[in-house]
Amino acid sequence: MQLRAFLFFGSFLFCSTMFAQTLAGVWEGSFLLKGNKKQKMNVRMELMENEGGFIGVINTRGFEKNTVYGCDYIVIGAANGEKLSLKKRNVRRGVNMSSDDCGWFQELDLRVQKINNGEQLKGYWVWSSEEADQLTVAKSQDSVS
Repeated sequence: MQLRAFLFFGSFLFCSTMFAQTLAGVWEGSFLLKGNKKQKMNVRMELMENEGGFIGVINTRGFEKNTVYGCDYIVIGAANGEKLSLKKRNVRRGVNMSSDDCGWFQELDLRVQKINNGEQLKGYWVWSSEEADQLTVAKSQDSVS
C-alpha cells in the first residue's frame, strides 16, 4: 500500500514538474486593444521558474501614427493544471506611454494548448477595470537568453 501511494505521489510530482518545465521560455503573440484591429499590441513574454512558481518579463509594443508605444512589466504567478495565472508585480517602463497608463494592466489568465507539435497559451489580458482582451502567444524559445 505504501509503495502504491509513493508511486502515485512520485508520478504526480513528475507530471507537474514536466508541465512547469514546458512553460519556462519565451512566448510571443498579440492582442487587440478593446478588440480594435487598428490597435494591435505585440507581446513578448519571458518566463522562468522561481520557487515553485514563475517570474517573468512582459514587453508590449504597438504602432500608431508613426509612433511605437508600449510597456514593460515584471510578472509573478503560478500554474495550476492547464491554467497559468500571472499578476503584474510592477511596471518597468513605458515607451511613449506614462507609467500610470501602463499600470492599468493587472494580470494574465491563460490556458495551455498543444497545436501542431507546438505549444500555445490562450486567454485574457485583464485590465484594472476588469475588462479583458483576448491574448494568444506561442512558444518561440525553450530558454530565456
